[in-house]
Amino acid sequence: MSSQAVKNEAEQRRPHWPARPFRRTLILLCLALWASQAPAQYGGPGGPGGAGGPPPSPVVVEEVKRGQIQTQFWYSGSLESRDTAKLAPETAGLILYVSEVGDRVRAGDVVVQLDDTLLKHDLKAEQAGIAGHEARIVFLKRETGRLKELTENNNAALSRYDESRAALKAEQAAHAAAQARALRIRELIRRMTVTAAHAGVVQQRYMEVGEWADKGKALISLVGTERMEIEVGVPVHALSHIREGDTMTVKVGETDFPSILRAIVVAADRDSRMFELRIDPPPDIGLPGQLVGVGVPTGSQRDVLLVPEDALVIRGARIRVFVVGDDM
Repeated sequence: MSSQAVKNEAEQRRPHWPARPFRRTLILLCLALWASQAPAQYGGPGGPGGAGGPPPSPVVVEEVKRGQIQTQFWYSGSLESRDTAKLAPETAGLILYVSEVGDRVRAGDVVVQLDDTLLKHDLKAEQAGIAGHEARIVFLKRETGRLKELTENNNAALSRYDESRAALKAEQAAHAAAQARALRIRELIRRMTVTAAHAGVVQQRYMEVGEWADKGKALISLVGTERMEIEVGVPVHALSHIREGDTMTVKVGETDFPSILRAIVVAADRDSRMFELRIDPPPDIGLPGQLVGVGVPTGSQRDVLLVPEDALVIRGARIRVFVVGDDM
């Protein structure tokens, strides 16, 4: 294709604009049309709030106040139970019952039951022996009394009276020993039943029904739900601004709760090098293991000008506040 043909084809594809005077006239007409519509769109001649326009936007004005403020840094803590225990039997035995995970129990409720059949049989045998000893004691007391009268009247030998008295004392001693053995068996039977030391929830169980439990081996883990505390770790420099008894701010979700700092553990954790704070939360604040935020002061209180947070106009790293002057 020749260069002239290419040039003609480009001329055909180029958009044909109106002549320059006509374009200037068209632009002026568009500006006039926009100017005629602007007063109606922006509230008439007076702008917003003018005749026929929408009402002006509401503006809330608040006075700037002077007060004391204390900066704080937020640390992540956890809500923990103060009553957490691993329960174990005081004697060995076959497991007949173990509470399920998630069971809510009260103080004194049975959480583990071991087989105590043989101990109950031993107790019955001891009780039978005690009954025999008691009958023998009754007989020897009567026999000793009769021999005493005969001895006083010289109708019986003194040796027989002494022998009867010795037999009575021996029987009484045997009776006391049998009672002690019975008490021991009763105590062993009691220890075959593990009860909850406090109200709570069964968090975990380590053995199942039918297994053999050893003495002192933990069978379940019980977490209390009544007495709670907040545990949070802070660096050493934070300790200079707090003391036991101070009121701390605890955040659960979007809600802040004032709480009392109960104790400062002045021994750092070897791994994290953080010092642990123990805080008493308000009742019914949450469940064990729940994550909470704790505001720890980072300096002393100082006087500042206080403005509402909604009044701050934040643009990047700059913060502005609109001030209403006396002429407004």
